[in-house]
Amino acid sequence: MRLEYDVEREDGYSRELAGVFLGDLLVNAEIAEQGLGVAIAVGENLRIFDAVQAGQSEAQRAGRGLYAEDVACTVPARVAATEAGAQAAQPMASSAPPSDIAAAGEDIAESLLEVSALLGELNGDPKVFPVLPFSPGQLADLRGRLLSAQGELTSARDANATALRQARARVEAEARAAEEARRAAEEAAPRAAEEEARRAAEEAARHEAERAAAEAAARASQPSSSTSGGSSRSSGPSSAPRTTTPPPQPSSSNSGSGGPSGYTGCRSYAPGGGSWTPIPC
Repeated sequence: MRLEYDVEREDGYSRELAGVFLGDLLVNAEIAEQGLGVAIAVGENLRIFDAVQAGQSEAQRAGRGLYAEDVACTVPARVAATEAGAQAAQPMASSAPPSDIAAAGEDIAESLLEVSALLGELNGDPKVFPVLPFSPGQLADLRGRLLSAQGELTSARDANATALRQARARVEAEARAAEEARRAAEEAAPRAAEEEARRAAEEAARHEAERAAAEAAARASQPSSSTSGGSSRSSGPSSAPRTTTPPPQPSSSNSGSGGPSGYTGCRSYAPGGGSWTPIPC
């Protein structure tokens, strides 16, 4: 390895300025070609500037190192990620749960912050990182992509905020309706209990009336008395014997017919009245 110097050997920070060679390979240019450094001219030191700048241009064309979009920390990768996030950031429907809509809004807001941060970096001093590796045209392209993503994200944010307001209003309306239904049910419960008690009482009264009517019909269908073998039995619920008023006293010629002579008490007559028997009064 050897060092080759130009007009000035140190810069204003006392850093050594030299071209580094490994045989015929200029290490400075190789670093730039891998996208790991940029060409700068310090004072009148221009001896290796063109070779290093050519290596930088090759890195830009190939998208290597600082210009790669698949290395998360580079500016192009951050811009590409922001674009992808803007395309994916779709506002949620108002029918979704408010918590989900709010979470989506937070993701959109985070993407917008990233856009703002990147725009601030790209609008910074063009002589320092992260802007230094890029030409004015490249910076303009990166800014344009970021502004487009910012517009998409802003629209998604506003639409999502509207959906969140609508979802919250819907949830509040549902809660009010549920509360009103609960109160109505509480108010209706006593009336329903009273109505149920009234129906139960009416049903009990109806059953009692039917039972009483059935008993009355059963009693009415039974004969009041029956006679068998010259005796009389009561068909009613009382066991007391029925008293009959004796008919007029028969003549002495009939006094011995069907009963003891001279009996004047209660008697039971056989059908046709031809004979009788004494019964307790």
